[in-house]
Amino acid sequence: MGEPMGSELVVGEWSWAPVEEVVAWARFWASASWPMTEDVAIDLGVAHLGWSVDEKGAAVGPWPLNRPGVTLSRDYGDKDCHGFSFKVTDVVGRPEELLDADGQRLWEAFLRDRFTLLVRALTPELRESKRLREKLEDSSLVTARWDLPDGGIRWDVTQSAGSVTCWVSSPESAQVERNLGN
Repeated sequence: MGEPMGSELVVGEWSWAPVEEVVAWARFWASASWPMTEDVAIDLGVAHLGWSVDEKGAAVGPWPLNRPGVTLSRDYGDKDCHGFSFKVTDVVGRPEELLDADGQRLWEAFLRDRFTLLVRALTPELRESKRLREKLEDSSLVTARWDLPDGGIRWDVTQSAGSVTCWVSSPESAQVERNLGN
């Protein structure tokens, strides 16, 4: 069974991560043993998810995106990985300056389709998401958020004007965010 099709407007030159692979990543990280160090997270990504490591030791996702890096986070001096983020679409910085009106319309449709397909595919795996809308300077962000039960990870999919990004928060970081009302 192939990936579900988006709108007919998605005909641009942009790349995206296969939806079923992103869903597999969600399943993998939801069942992973936390806490873990950044090195363990990278090793798991390499062993199970097709990640590689570049010459600087940074994690790189397997998809042919223009920004394939996986950004891991931890507190200064801390060993434990608090989470990470990765793009699931190519990135266009300042599309309003780089694309003509038709290109902007196609880009927006592309992002909306990728976001919608991913949220639909993740819902049976992670249950219903909470939707958040935020304004950041001149653009808006739309986020689908899943807080996994029993103190599990938090999984966010965010659509901005420039890309669709996934954010994974460790159970400990997710709990801190929930305690802060986020």
